[in-house]
Amino acid sequence: MMLHRKKSRDLLVLSLHGDTPQWYCQHADGRVTQGHDAAGMPAVETVRTLLLFPGEHLLLATVSAGSQQAQQWQLEPLLSEEAEHLHIVDLLPTLNGRLMAAVAEDALHAQLDKAAALGYSPQQVLPDVLTVPTGEAWQMDTRWLIHPATGERIVLSDTAWQSVQPHHPTLSALTQRTVTFAEIAQCALSSNVSLLPPAEPNLRQPLLALSAALCLLLSSLLAEPVWQGWQAQRALTALQQNTLARYQQWFPNEQPDYPRRAFTRKLAESDTQTPSSALLPLLTHSAALLATQKENPVQTLNWDAQHALLRLTFSQPLPASLGTQAPTGLTVTVKDNQMTVRSQ
Repeated sequence: MMLHRKKSRDLLVLSLHGDTPQWYCQHADGRVTQGHDAAGMPAVETVRTLLLFPGEHLLLATVSAGSQQAQQWQLEPLLSEEAEHLHIVDLLPTLNGRLMAAVAEDALHAQLDKAAALGYSPQQVLPDVLTVPTGEAWQMDTRWLIHPATGERIVLSDTAWQSVQPHHPTLSALTQRTVTFAEIAQCALSSNVSLLPPAEPNLRQPLLALSAALCLLLSSLLAEPVWQGWQAQRALTALQQNTLARYQQWFPNEQPDYPRRAFTRKLAESDTQTPSSALLPLLTHSAALLATQKENPVQTLNWDAQHALLRLTFSQPLPASLGTQAPTGLTVTVKDNQMTVRSQ
């Protein structure tokens, strides 16, 4: 979203990514003040506030130019969450289309709430990685803000940068600089890009321009640019297929429509599950029983940690007598080519 600024106001650039606020204020009279804590910050009523948003907490991607619906359609396969939980913004034009941003609404509101706690209501929220010129990588503290010539915007920790940069030709070709917060703030002040919509509509536009805009809107509703969606689908097919192939290496029986989003859900599930210490003893205890099926290999094994239940699927039907051959302390149930094992 491109914004127009009012002149003759103090301009405050604020970063709340760390434990303490960093700020830089360019005053209307030419003075500059800055700090690394809340002390000495300018009066709220005298400033226009630009909040720098940490680039690692949002998705930035270039899509083909077109209607808003067509742009979001192209962005959809790249999202790790449902679109309705995200704040999606068309930021600016690029050589290849439009740069879009998708950020979790909770993450955006959390940054705005931090600013509000200091008394400020930002009129502009700018991803900090957008301050970096093309072909450069900027280090500030323990973070690297990266803008390759290929157009991506990336944020890496210093540890990650040191690990991947020597082995990645695109990253190795970048001009590297160590910058201060003041340098980033100065670049931010030259940008009109914002994650926020305009605070209020501009009612001073000529009536003719308003009529033209309404006509364009009506035409876009009546004639959806299907060809743009088709182009986008072609461009994203390879990425989608590659992601799905990687997903199915781990989950061969699943074929999600959005594998990247499915990966995110699987990671979230794994974070909430605690490792079970019951599986290994159960396998050890049932080893003799399983050894009787050497000519009937196991195809799948599923461990239900919540119920301490082991499910096995064999390539051929199992003899019903296996249920009566269970070692002491185990309950074994056999049905067709499936076996369930649990401790008594």
